[in-house]
Amino acid sequence: MNEKRAIVVVSFGTTYIEALKTCIEPIEKAIKESFDSYTVYRAFTSVFVRKRLAEYGIAAEGLSEVLERLEQEGYMEVIIVPTHIIEGEEYRNKVVAAAAEYRSRFGRLAVGRPLLTCCDEENCSVDYHDIAEALQTQFPQAESDEVIVLMGHGSKCAQGSVYPCLQEAFD
Repeated sequence: MNEKRAIVVVSFGTTYIEALKTCIEPIEKAIKESFDSYTVYRAFTSVFVRKRLAEYGIAAEGLSEVLERLEQEGYMEVIIVPTHIIEGEEYRNKVVAAAAEYRSRFGRLAVGRPLLTCCDEENCSVDYHDIAEALQTQFPQAESDEVIVLMGHGSKCAQGSVYPCLQEAFD
């Protein structure tokens, strides 16, 4: 039996078209190329982003809308791949919650985890030193009087503690 399979790349989103083209679309393209037996879809968790993109004439759906469509189209396997950095409110309240609502409607529904998921070294598969090394390759060599500042969205959840862990790895 040839079951329909989908990967949904879900992001907070961006209202900057250039950022969409240079940050989100390359991730989607790499997934499409690596998993050619899956159909790849896009979803955004931010209502504001979806509304703004619609003003630009760009169709942007929320995760629940995409999952509803996949169910109607007869998909049996769905893998949700978040581009969220931390396991914050957007991830929990919009990705995990939508997946829980739709889980029983598919033969298999799996949800990936954000890049920086925990800070407990004993129970964590995240290697912050590997992440710091990888990030450093993405920036030009700074002059001695220059500083590169990375900024992440804050969150009321405890997962905000991952930022100091990453800072420690950079240090």
